[in-house]
Amino acid sequence: MKPYNTVTNALVWFVLLGLFFFLGMMTHHLLFRKQERELSKMAARVEKLEKLEPDLGDSMRELQSEMGKLWYAKKSHNTPLTLYELKEIKETVETVGILNPVIDRVNASGVLQGMINSQIAGMEDALKRHDDKAFDQQYAETLATCNECHRASGVGFNRITYPSAPPVGNQDWNPSTSK
Repeated sequence: MKPYNTVTNALVWFVLLGLFFFLGMMTHHLLFRKQERELSKMAARVEKLEKLEPDLGDSMRELQSEMGKLWYAKKSHNTPLTLYELKEIKETVETVGILNPVIDRVNASGVLQGMINSQIAGMEDALKRHDDKAFDQQYAETLATCNECHRASGVGFNRITYPSAPPVGNQDWNPSTSK
């Protein structure tokens, strides 16, 4: 009887091990399929989001608007809004650098980063020193940098100038009302 129990026990263990192995494989297969479905969903979402990604024109229009708002905020002596617009310009420039680092063989990312390090930093410094003339000079240099980049990338006909009117008609530029 003892050999029978040993064979039976071995057979039971063999069946149990096989069952555990089978269940493990099925669980692995089901988890793999679930991960595969999740990856497929994520890929579809990334594709959808890429279509929503702003193109260069969107970012440039945003930058142009922010430059106009910066000009009017400064001319209204609204320092908090001026600083805010400088921050917004930096964020837009970073976006352009990430999404469109090279435009028609022009290193836009490098040009824009140079603009941040030079003119934008110069405007921030001029604000801290209450030096309107230095601010205006840095603003003019920023416009010149924009126009030079446009020329180098084949769109020199797209010249940026000082704003002749506020970029938005529904913004209060008065610093006293922002407290």
